[in-house]
Amino acid sequence: ILISITPFFLLYNNEIESCREKYYNRRERESSRRPREIDMNDSDMNVIIGTLMSIWVFALIFIILQLIGTWKMYKKAGIPGWHSIIPILNVYDWYKMAGFGMAGRLLATIGMSVVMVITIGAAASGNENAIAGSAMAMVLVGIIVAILQIMSYFKVASRFGKGTGAGILFLLFTPIMCMIAGLSSSWKYRREH
Repeated sequence: ILISITPFFLLYNNEIESCREKYYNRRERESSRRPREIDMNDSDMNVIIGTLMSIWVFALIFIILQLIGTWKMYKKAGIPGWHSIIPILNVYDWYKMAGFGMAGRLLATIGMSVVMVITIGAAASGNENAIAGSAMAMVLVGIIVAILQIMSYFKVASRFGKGTGAGILFLLFTPIMCMIAGLSSSWKYRREH
């Protein structure tokens, strides 16, 4: 999750810097023409930074909960728990645990990897055209990966002997459901369903 959030944070930081630069350049050009406008002060920036830090703290808490739950789920499925902390391997094993065939596992794993690489590369370049191109690639590949991910939640719930309701809860509350599935003794993994 942190890896999937980080590129968007980098893009967001690039956008903030770009907007700030455009704002100050425009303000310098227009300062001679009209009266001074209201601008951001230190307290405004502190609010923005505080908000972003709060979001990161909550995201980190959910990431830790999901890692613990996924580790335990993998162990129940006969997959080494430490695979849950390796970025690309955890995606591959999640789809393996869900019961996808080799083609589905590779499509999802490669798709997510491509989206991450394109996003990080575009954000690092700072080029607006590269960012726009990466956005298009993210949308196209992201739709396929999103469909596979949604299917995987329902398949994982089924593999643990639960129904559609549990699949919907996995979709909406993944970290919490991973904790429940991983730590609850009533959730037993079945290889064949």
